[in-house]
Amino acid sequence: MDQAEFERLVRESWPVIAAVARRFDPGPEAADICQEVVLVAWRKREELRDLQAFGPWVRAIALNVGRSHTRRRQSRLGPVESAEGVAPDHAERVVNAQALEEALSQLSKRERLTVEAHHLIGWPLADIAAAFDEPLGTTKARLSRARGKLRRELHRLGWTRLGRTEERETTNG
Repeated sequence: MDQAEFERLVRESWPVIAAVARRFDPGPEAADICQEVVLVAWRKREELRDLQAFGPWVRAIALNVGRSHTRRRQSRLGPVESAEGVAPDHAERVVNAQALEEALSQLSKRERLTVEAHHLIGWPLADIAAAFDEPLGTTKARLSRARGKLRRELHRLGWTRLGRTEERETTNG
């Protein structure tokens, strides 16, 4: 793929790249995530065999870059207990993100991509099935299994639908 074709494909995929970046960081760092996605895609462009698959391919890169960005940001913050001056809402978001990242890490790569594409990016299941070149029923079943695994893993980490288990217990009684 030459530079002109790569630029055309990036322009066509830019709304999705930007949406993924904003999911990981709604602030000004989203632009950095987008730039990193384009750079990684350019470096890996020879790995892409089918140009028709550019959209799903670059989305997967965007998800990976976004996760890496989240991990780097969390490591800069350090443990929440030592984050003096950090607003409680921000600290809670960091803890939530860490728990979700840990739970997501327990999924297979395909399960994780399915969950992220559907719940973070908002892709319809039919589009995910097309990106994986599989029947819709297979994608639905994978998403259902992945949600079950996430539920069990988050519960193991002390989370419920309403927040951390110990927080609910102290507020209820």
